[in-house]
Amino acid sequence: MSSARLADQINRLPYETWVCVAESAKLIGLSVGEADKVLRAGRRRGTLTVSRDDQGSVLFKRVRRHRLPQARPSSSMQG
Repeated sequence: MSSARLADQINRLPYETWVCVAESAKLIGLSVGEADKVLRAGRRRGTLTVSRDDQGSVLFKRVRRHRLPQARPSSSMQG
């Protein structure tokens, strides 16, 4: 799978929200089996993280690869 196609599919998932494979499949627009492949590839590339719920189901969450910009440094940093 090409990086551009993988990124396009992963970008359809919400940030910071745990979703199961079936729900992810609906959001991405793929079958559950194909979505599972995409989610595992996203995990290997570092755009998704994985957890298990109490029933042992695998959950995926889209994470930001780069932190959001922080506030500017305080004026005490200026020389």
